[in-house]
Amino acid sequence: MGRDIYRDIYNSVWRKSFMNELLSFKDLSEYCDLIIKDQNLSDYVCHFEENNEMPNGAASYSHKNKCIEFNIDYCTTFVNIYGIFITNYQMLQFLLHELNHAKQNKFLDSFDFFDLNNSKEEHLRYMLVGLSSKKINKTPDDFENLEDFNKYYGSFKVNFKTYQDVYQEYYKYNPSERFADLDSLYDMSGFIYKYENNKDLKDFLLGYFYARIVETEIRGYYAGKDEVYPPTETFIDCMNIDEYFKNIWINIVKLNENELVIDPWYYGLKVSYDDYVLKKDFLDNLVKDEKEKTR
Repeated sequence: MGRDIYRDIYNSVWRKSFMNELLSFKDLSEYCDLIIKDQNLSDYVCHFEENNEMPNGAASYSHKNKCIEFNIDYCTTFVNIYGIFITNYQMLQFLLHELNHAKQNKFLDSFDFFDLNNSKEEHLRYMLVGLSSKKINKTPDDFENLEDFNKYYGSFKVNFKTYQDVYQEYYKYNPSERFADLDSLYDMSGFIYKYENNKDLKDFLLGYFYARIVETEIRGYYAGKDEVYPPTETFIDCMNIDEYFKNIWINIVKLNENELVIDPWYYGLKVSYDDYVLKKDFLDNLVKDEKEKTR
């Protein structure tokens, strides 16, 4: 039986947290190297760098430069809010999120769209990742100014005033970001369930990440008077989509809604108004319980 690198990573994060130490860039770099090797991502991630000047969150992945950048200073702000354990595990999830973007690019390169053995769900994922990734379509980084971005994404409900607005709104609806978030959150929950031996700590960590999963599932859904607007459809409606991808979208989703046996929350697709209300109420209760536990 081979080495379980994910157990090694989990135990390393646990030890640092137990000693009340924040994960260092060196720690994250070592984890990154292990995962790149395990998942054969060396063609997609060639650099891992610390950048504490990043304006938009904890980490980012550049397809063009094949580089993951990590903002350690940003993560330190989590400690006073969530404590050292949650902060360190959250940092690991941020790393997994960016590595998932590299995996998405690998998927785009390896997927044979004309292979009839591929399922409709695999075709759907290919189309959505292709539409929303930097590898194929335009993202905020591709525009020199906000005026050009607003013209390209002219159907969004807001006219962006700052790049922070751009990233927040774009992130909310973008399928690639949704997949990278949910897949990394699922991985974290799986690691905790598999490797954590302390029942109280396991329940605490699983509760936190489960709340993050539900938050991500409901992100970008907008409820009108009696209809719910799904984020992925909003994203596609707002893009100047290549006709090739538009036809894939129509053929896979619009013409097969009753045949697609998939989780609509994962893909950001249509849900009923009642399901949306139930999910939102459930999330509100989760957040309330979480606040009470961290008091």
